Amino acid sequence: MQKQTPFSSSAASVGPSAMCVPGRAARVYGVDYRVFDDPAGGTLYVTRYGLPLIGYLDPAGWYLNRRYITEGQRMTTGTGTVYRLRMREHAERPLDFVVKVSRFAQDVPLDIRSTFDGAIDEQAAERARFLDPFQEFGVLMDLRRGRFGPSDLRICTKRPLAIYRAPVVEADWRLGRKASHLDRALREIEADQAASEQPVSLASDRVYVVLFHWVHGLDLQEAVEAGLLTVDELDPITSRVAHELRAKGFMVLDHKPQHIIVRPAGDGLLRRGGLLPYALIDFELLERTAEYQHHLRARRRSAAGS
Repeated sequence: MQKQTPFSSSAASVGPSAMCVPGRAARVYGVDYRVFDDPAGGTLYVTRYGLPLIGYLDPAGWYLNRRYITEGQRMTTGTGTVYRLRMREHAERPLDFVVKVSRFAQDVPLDIRSTFDGAIDEQAAERARFLDPFQEFGVLMDLRRGRFGPSDLRICTKRPLAIYRAPVVEADWRLGRKASHLDRALREIEADQAASEQPVSLASDRVYVVLFHWVHGLDLQEAVEAGLLTVDELDPITSRVAHELRAKGFMVLDHKPQHIIVRPAGDGLLRRGGLLPYALIDFELLERTAEYQHHLRARRRSAAGS
């Protein structure tokens, strides 16, 4: 019997896979991955959320021939390169993915102070930077674990599925990465991987693409435009989300209504106890608060002393 690789398993296969190297384990910024190399020279890092969907994640099915661009729907509410792509290989269960090109080491092209909630100080705004894809997944997974703050408060987010390092070497000017930002990202991942037997590194000359599961619903601005939410409700809800996020030890430096997803129900929006349940969808400027960082340092000191 022919040995199957994870990309050709019957559980979620979309047909014969081009991925031919068995997955290996990696751990980066606290997140466990299975890592697969493709014949074209790309590398796919799959999270525990992505593994059950592994057949859909094969780059031959969404990246080859720029399929995510030619068949995907470009998201126009932000400044990044983001697409929604419906994978139809399983006719009985099509899946919608978010495909986003990482902007790590690029300058942040917006005035953060014009969009953040007052709970975020100006120093945080001044140091704003796009996380590299592994940092983004690491901070997001930490948020999803919810280890800090009120135990009865949970922040829902879209699920991080995979990171793809594209195979083609790109010129520096095409990537737009600032040398000082890039050097910092390279130093940080090198420090994180110092004890790893098979360390993961960042390729400064490659494009990185992050994949998420699509969250169905409307963002707050769309809900207003659909008449499901009033303009007067928009700012209080946006502020509530920022304060709940901060209570769990995090902040998003470009916090805005377009990053908050709510769900229609009947002729209105789903509400629980009078409040709107929501999910957050943008994390490249997500960071831990000073309070949470202090908590983590204290916990590490305690563990080292025990």
